[in-house]
Amino acid sequence: MTRIITLSLCLLYFTVHAQMNFEGKFIYGNEWLVPTQEYYKFNIGTDGIYKITLDDLRKADLPTQNITLDKIRLYHLGQEVEIRTSTNGLMGKDDFIEFFAVRNRGELDAPLFKKASFVFNEDYSIYSDTSAYFITWNATPSTFRYQEIQNDLTNPIPKDNYFIREITTSFKEQICYRRCILHQNLH
Repeated sequence: MTRIITLSLCLLYFTVHAQMNFEGKFIYGNEWLVPTQEYYKFNIGTDGIYKITLDDLRKADLPTQNITLDKIRLYHLGQEVEIRTSTNGLMGKDDFIEFFAVRNRGELDAPLFKKASFVFNEDYSIYSDTSAYFITWNATPSTFRYQEIQNDLTNPIPKDNYFIREITTSFKEQICYRRCILHQNLH
């Protein structure tokens, strides 16, 4: 009987603490999801500008014949991401969705540590470099779009005489290499 009570208490403890304390809020991480919507996940491993074509959406089995691009939404870390689309209507073979994406960093590593200052390197996740992005659509048009600005050079600003640049160097490959050698020597 004691074992059953202990097991029940353990299960209750781990169920209650399944949340993470993120910036003072207890969250599960899926609060941004709308249960009635479909989401398609894809992974990004490198910072850059990405383009999704009609063929890409068809390969992912997205119902492209019913979705206009003004209703497409893109999410990363629970936040909607700004995108640029070639049209607002139905997608044709030359149309696209374009956006800036970033690889996984240490944003979500902080809840794993007792203090946020214990995070090893905020620019690198201890889990993976791969970020998850989710594409979905809604009945109402999205307002998260890049605004195109005309390149007007009639009255340019004066040139800068200098600039300041901060460079951060991380030696993650070297640390990994040493760990791999140490791991091989232990066997």
